Amino acid sequence: MQLQCLPVKIKMINLDLIELADLVRPKDIADEIINQNPDITIPIPLESISYAVGIRDIQYKPLEGLEGALVANREKSDGIILINENAIHQRKRFTLGHELGHFLIPRHGHNMECGINEMRTSHQSNLSKAQRIEQEANQFSAEILMPQSLFQKFHGFRDAPSIDCLISMATHFDVSFEACVHRYVSLHDEPLVIVFSHEGKVRYHCKNSSFPFWVNPIKGEAIPYDSFTKATLPGKSNSIYNGSSSSDTWLNENRDYNLPEEIFEDVYVMENGYAATMLYFEEVIEEK
Repeated sequence: MQLQCLPVKIKMINLDLIELADLVRPKDIADEIINQNPDITIPIPLESISYAVGIRDIQYKPLEGLEGALVANREKSDGIILINENAIHQRKRFTLGHELGHFLIPRHGHNMECGINEMRTSHQSNLSKAQRIEQEANQFSAEILMPQSLFQKFHGFRDAPSIDCLISMATHFDVSFEACVHRYVSLHDEPLVIVFSHEGKVRYHCKNSSFPFWVNPIKGEAIPYDSFTKATLPGKSNSIYNGSSSSDTWLNENRDYNLPEEIFEDVYVMENGYAATMLYFEEVIEEK
């Protein structure tokens, strides 16, 4: 493939690449980049970071069957990143972070092609070597686009869980709502679950380690009949509804913790039948 490089104007990013050379974990690499640039702007100038670490060009092309690709030399001191120009803006940014992760994480290959399936690699533990590599690239993208130190300083993040706050954070960091959800849930201290659905059926859910209960409906199953979400949907697009349900509508009992009577639901109705339900408690979860 013959690639042409065009001159670009970039925001100044200062990086000591020697300090990055011995780092292998996605979080450590992203943190070092942020630590070396304490005055970095938000949204994170990902293209500027890419050029500073050795990416020679970023090209946006109609990539059939791919979201992004990395073409680099074996030493990964020089490379080019390709991004699917037909993706939405926030997807392009996440893909750029993903490919940059491949470039910076030492054990990843120097020539990578990433389709939608690779970009959707889950957080489960029983992954193949190839899947773990894609998972690490996704983690790097989240860490660099939404740095923990800056994400947790966002006004309202430390308050009670809130869809409103999530939407504001997604806009502020210039990432997709779903990418922001995963980051928000993983870093928030409160026990928290967010269930994604389409036309009244569960797509998947994500929860943090503070949430000790299993969610009843799994992928492909209907939203619980007695839930506030079920009563709300389909609802008006781009609207938020707040209510509550009996906790056992959504959750299974736990042998170690008492299930609170009531669970609160913030329902974000998006477009084309998509919705997200934030589930949280207002009372402390007690051990049995």
